[in-house]
Amino acid sequence: MYTLTGHMLQAAFTAAANALNDNKDLLDAMNVFPVPDGDTGINMYLTALSAATEAEKVAGNSVGAVAKAASAGALRGARGNSGVILSQLFRGFAKALDGLAEAGPHDLARAFAGASETAYRAIMKPKEGTILTVARAIGEKAAQLTEQDTGPEIGIDELFVKIIQHGNVVLGKTKEMLPALKAADVEDAGGKGFLVILNGMYGAITGEHVPVPVSPGIYKDEGSAFRNAVLGHTHISAAQAEDIVFGYCTELFITAGENAEQYENELMEFFDTIGDSIVVVSDDNLVKIHVHTNDPGIVLQKALTFGYIDNISIENMRVQQAESAAKGASAEPAPEPVPDVPLKDTGFIAVANGQGFIEFFTSMGADYVIQGGQSMNPSADEFIKALRAVPAKSVIILPNNKNIILAARQAASMCTDKEVFVIPSRSMPQGLAALTGFVHSVNAAENAALMEEMIKNIHSGLLTHAVRDTVIENMSISKGDAICIIDGKIALTHKNTAEAARRMAAALITEDISFVACYYGEGVRQKDAEKLMAYIKKEHPDLECELQNGGQPVYKYIISAE
Repeated sequence: MYTLTGHMLQAAFTAAANALNDNKDLLDAMNVFPVPDGDTGINMYLTALSAATEAEKVAGNSVGAVAKAASAGALRGARGNSGVILSQLFRGFAKALDGLAEAGPHDLARAFAGASETAYRAIMKPKEGTILTVARAIGEKAAQLTEQDTGPEIGIDELFVKIIQHGNVVLGKTKEMLPALKAADVEDAGGKGFLVILNGMYGAITGEHVPVPVSPGIYKDEGSAFRNAVLGHTHISAAQAEDIVFGYCTELFITAGENAEQYENELMEFFDTIGDSIVVVSDDNLVKIHVHTNDPGIVLQKALTFGYIDNISIENMRVQQAESAAKGASAEPAPEPVPDVPLKDTGFIAVANGQGFIEFFTSMGADYVIQGGQSMNPSADEFIKALRAVPAKSVIILPNNKNIILAARQAASMCTDKEVFVIPSRSMPQGLAALTGFVHSVNAAENAALMEEMIKNIHSGLLTHAVRDTVIENMSISKGDAICIIDGKIALTHKNTAEAARRMAAALITEDISFVACYYGEGVRQKDAEKLMAYIKKEHPDLECELQNGGQPVYKYIISAE
């Protein structure tokens, strides 16, 4: 096979997104925090899905047009660091194919090399041992394989097999490149995700369906070159292992003039003086910024000198919470609102997981509950459908997870027929607290302001279990240990779940706390939860306490203190 058409590339991008969807739990599960709530896989999947969706809209059969549409979709749909870097791989890939009706092996080799080069340029201080390393190795290998003086021209199918083989070899070396990966003796999740993408593309182009294996040796058929090529290992993402020097993760879009690319270098150089983890990328007149800084205001002021800003997300990484994670599927698409229903002044949309939590939000006034969490982030489209379903002039959204806030804000900016407010709630207890503070006598804007202030006083502890052995923040953690996360940081670990829960409660209940709610999740017996509540009441007889069955997956207990 020596020719790739636009229709084939459309199918390849769709297959890549599907492959990430099939493997997102695997990518998510291995995290520096040894808890089952990572988000590398879901962020890469949603970014690739956005790319594939836009690519499918191209009516012609031009690889250049299809690649350009996918690049634009990836930029607008990019989520998290892994998604932003992936969007730049799409961007470089598209630039190399610009103007081409069809692509051959040499064109694809240039596209893979261009993908790597563009992604490296987008990162202010790129680190080896990440997806960047794997992408660069693949680009270099593709260039080598298509050099005319090395022998007969290689076919597209064989090219994919060989670059995936080489990519897996390099992936195995990533654990020697980053201290956090080496300490855990694992590989990089983003690099693995990139190989998942190539696997999906290969299957669509050749018609051969070959799933990505979880570990070496899963296939017994040693005769398949491709099956040998995709053998990989377990991995984690190293982002959370780093010490936090700059506390605010700041993301936004700038709508600038034509050729926004000309602003990239100036913005990157400026942000380098006030922060790190810098990514500045553009597409036509749109610039996307990601930077860690101690002064988000300066970032916004600088951005405003280049154009309009929107989709602003500012997260305090020092206090961010590891909220309830869920592996359940998203809710069914929201129905369209019933015609001729009188619109009330203010409606609510909440994101939640666990039957108990869903019922709590519904009983407290949420008009629509989207099932989701950190491991299943609702898309902007899901929020838009929910917004249409809520019969209200103004709608307040409670994302209840830091990774969902940006998508909610994006949906809010796209909703033109309703006034929409997004409360930056980072946990389900914060969302419930916000609902209790709703004041019927004031408008939605005033309520939103009140709710934002209210959630600042809500602290949460989450108890889960380690999925592997690791050492983090000088704590030695063994697989199966109970882990307690308080306001986003692993606070303690213990062999015994009940004792860990008691210690977590003790750490949360400080002198200024007047109310505690304990939500027990899947697999926890009610009598065990009652014992925990009895302990809390005995230690704090004057404290107002509440025990509820949240039904949440992953976290045995969620304790809220305010």
